[in-house]
Amino acid sequence: MDSPEYAAQFNQSVLNGLIDEELLRQYAKELKLGISADQIKSEIVNSQMFQQDGKFSNELYQQTLRHNNLSADGYAAIVQEGMLQSQLQEGIINSDFNVPAQQALLAKLLLQQREVRLAEFSVAKEMENQTASEQELRAYYEANKTKLLAPEKLAVEYVTLSPKDVESKVEITNEQIQTYYDRNKADYVTKGEAHLAHIQVASEAEAQAIEQALKNGEDFATLAKNKSSDTLSANNGGDLGWAKAGTFPKAFEDAVANLTAGQMSAAVKVDNAYHIIKVLERKPEQVIELAQVKDKIAQTIRKELVLTEYFYSCARNGK
Repeated sequence: MDSPEYAAQFNQSVLNGLIDEELLRQYAKELKLGISADQIKSEIVNSQMFQQDGKFSNELYQQTLRHNNLSADGYAAIVQEGMLQSQLQEGIINSDFNVPAQQALLAKLLLQQREVRLAEFSVAKEMENQTASEQELRAYYEANKTKLLAPEKLAVEYVTLSPKDVESKVEITNEQIQTYYDRNKADYVTKGEAHLAHIQVASEAEAQAIEQALKNGEDFATLAKNKSSDTLSANNGGDLGWAKAGTFPKAFEDAVANLTAGQMSAAVKVDNAYHIIKVLERKPEQVIELAQVKDKIAQTIRKELVLTEYFYSCARNGK
């Protein structure tokens, strides 16, 4: 794979691919094919990549952009290119036409007439007329002995046992439930969440101008709609939805870590863009009480004990 011939072949294939894409792009332009901003937005919002609980999740969308080092406009351009290519390909694939020679052949076949004669032979009647002598039967038997052997048979006694058979032997006590809850308490704490909105711009100067506008009393959501380069969240007044710790980059989360609901951060640089972030609401970390998860814990313990008892029973019966 490291040979000069392979490298040259690989480079040529990449170049050919880029040329093909550019030619298709030019051809689409000649055909006046185009994708509107609303179509791009609909494609992104309805993409399965960003669906959570049956609806678009801005958190998943933002995470995907960050993981791939893409801006919102950059990703929209990629989506637009893909939709344009699909539009062109579908137009070609769904095209249908007939040449005169095909039409003449179809007409000829359609008007053809043929005569058919049928003769019927009864296999059952023919078999009735056939006979086999004792000598022929004996010869066939000797020649096919190996095919006429009956398979070996065994008489087996066995006992069936399933986890349900030992379930009645398992009892769960309140002490067991309490012990399990205490040992796994970290699993029963909901992380704090913050409902955030942001305004994203390309330069520090733009960010400072927006900060000044906010100090002068201008509305955050209105500025987000008019100024933010993150077009998807901008349409919702910069709303990013609810987010748990670790959803956004560290610098982004650090900027709002100590803010209360209604407060805004100073401009912070994240991923080559400047963000002014507002905390809309906060949900503190909460401990889920034992009473709320008692039944679920009991089911978990029961499954573990039933499997343990089942394996022991299998081992005892297997001796």
